[in-house]
Amino acid sequence: MNKINIIFTLVFGLSISFSTAVTASQLSPGAYQQLTKVEKLIAESSWKEAKKLLSELDKNTKNSYLLALTAQYHGQISLQQDNHKHALQHFIRAYQSGELSKEANSQLLHAIGQLHCSVEEWLPCRQKLITWAHQHPERVSSNDRIIIAQSFSATENWLEAIDYSSQAIASHSAPPLNWHRLRVAASANLKRWKQAITFQKQLLHSFPDDPSDWRRLGAFQLMVGDEKAALSSLRIPFAKGWLTKTRDYKQITQLFYNQGIPFKAAEVLSLGIKKEHVPGNSKNLKLLASLWLQANEPERAIKAYQALLRVEPKPEWQSQLARLYYQNGQWRLAAASLLEASQKNSDAQLRLMRAISLTHLKEFTAAKAIFRSLNNSEATKDRAKNWLSYIDRISANQ
Repeated sequence: MNKINIIFTLVFGLSISFSTAVTASQLSPGAYQQLTKVEKLIAESSWKEAKKLLSELDKNTKNSYLLALTAQYHGQISLQQDNHKHALQHFIRAYQSGELSKEANSQLLHAIGQLHCSVEEWLPCRQKLITWAHQHPERVSSNDRIIIAQSFSATENWLEAIDYSSQAIASHSAPPLNWHRLRVAASANLKRWKQAITFQKQLLHSFPDDPSDWRRLGAFQLMVGDEKAALSSLRIPFAKGWLTKTRDYKQITQLFYNQGIPFKAAEVLSLGIKKEHVPGNSKNLKLLASLWLQANEPERAIKAYQALLRVEPKPEWQSQLARLYYQNGQWRLAAASLLEASQKNSDAQLRLMRAISLTHLKEFTAAKAIFRSLNNSEATKDRAKNWLSYIDRISANQ
C-alpha cells in the first residue's frame, strides 16, 4: 500500500486570545489615549480605523515599548481579517522586541506557533508550540496537541504524529473525525496494520457513517491477511446500502467466494448487476453463472447463461446452456438448445445428449436417427447402442 494521505486540510482550529496589559507609566498620556481608542475600535470590528490610528502611532514614535504594543495590535487585526501571514509577522516583531511582559510573551509564543502551522511552516510551528508547552504544561489543550501532531504528519514524522494525536484524542471529550484520520494515516504509513485497524475501529465507533472509512478498515484487515474480518467489516455498510461502487461488489463477491460461500458471492454479484452498480458484461455474467453452478443453483445458472447469450452469443455459451438444460431435466429446452449448439459444434457428446433428450420426450424416430449416426464415434457409440436397445424395448412393450 502506498503512502496514506488522508488529511488534506488543517485538522485544528486556531485558538488565539490576548489580554493586553498596557503599562501606562511607559507611555505618554497621548499615546495611552490613542491605544485606548484602538482597543475600542478593535472591539467594534472597525479594522480600518484601528489600523489608521496604529500607523500614526508607528510613524510618530521611537518608544520601543509602544512599538511592541502596536505590533501586537496590528497582529490581532490581521488575525481577525484571516491574514495569517501578516499576523505572524506582527506577532514575531512584538515577541522579539523583548519589551512586553512575561505573560504577553507567553501568549505571543503560543499564537506564533499556531500561525506557523496555519501557513504550513511546520518546523517552527512545532518548535514554538513544544517550547510553550514545556513552559506551561497546565495550559496545553487537546487542540495544541493536534496542531503539533499535524506538523509532524506534514513532515512525515509518523511516530511523533501518532504520539501527539493519541494524546489529543485521549484528552478531548469528543475528538473530531479528522483527528482520528490523522492518527490512522500515520499508523498506516508506518505499515503498522494491526495498530491502524485498532485506530480505525475507534474512529468508526464514533463516526460510522462514511463508507470510505469502512473500506479503509477492510483494506487494513486484508493487509494482515484476515479476509474473514474484512468481509465482516464490509458487510455492515453493504447491508445499509452504503457501498455502491463496482469495486465494492466485486471485492465482497471475491471475499465470500474465498470463504467458501459461493451462494452469497453469487447473490452479491447478481444484486450489483441488477442495480447496475456492476456492468452486465460477458465477463461478469460468466462469473455469475459459474458461482451459481458452484452453489448448486442450476436454475439461476441457466438464467445467467441466458443473459450471457444475449450479451455475447458465442457457441460455447450456447453449449453450456444446453448442457444445463440437459442436466436439469428440462428436456424440451435441452433438445432445442442442443440442436442449435450441435449445428455450431460437431461435438458428438452434444448430439448424444440431444438424442437422449428426444428419447425422454418420446420422439423416438428422431432420437434413433441420431443414435445410429453416432456408431462411428468411439466416445459415444456404446452409450448410443444402449439407448437404441432401450428404445426398442420400450417400443416392443407398447
